[in-house]
Amino acid sequence: MSADLDRLLAALGAPAAAPARRTPAPAADAPPRPRGRPPALTPAEVRSLRRRRSRPLAERPRLDQLAAEFRVSVVTVRRALRALPPYDFGDPAPPGGGPHRDRGSGRFLGA
Repeated sequence: MSADLDRLLAALGAPAAAPARRTPAPAADAPPRPRGRPPALTPAEVRSLRRRRSRPLAERPRLDQLAAEFRVSVVTVRRALRALPPYDFGDPAPPGGGPHRDRGSGRFLGA
């Protein structure tokens, strides 16, 4: 098919088209990137998210508000807060449970 295209362009007097690459050529000095999509949030944005979600409950923004502010999905915000890949740098935000979360779940242990 490319031969047909080259003949058509030659007949029209246009220079032959170079074969298109599917991926851009990597820079010679660039470190190799891991496979998959790059993170949508920078490390500074993730630190900001974690800091704001660690506030007291009355001051804590909702996940959908944070997602709208940073223009990402709610799932992305949730993954960043839980320190899941690709946001597995730094410590996750501390859990925000109350006293009912601190007693443990002894009734489920068969006691």
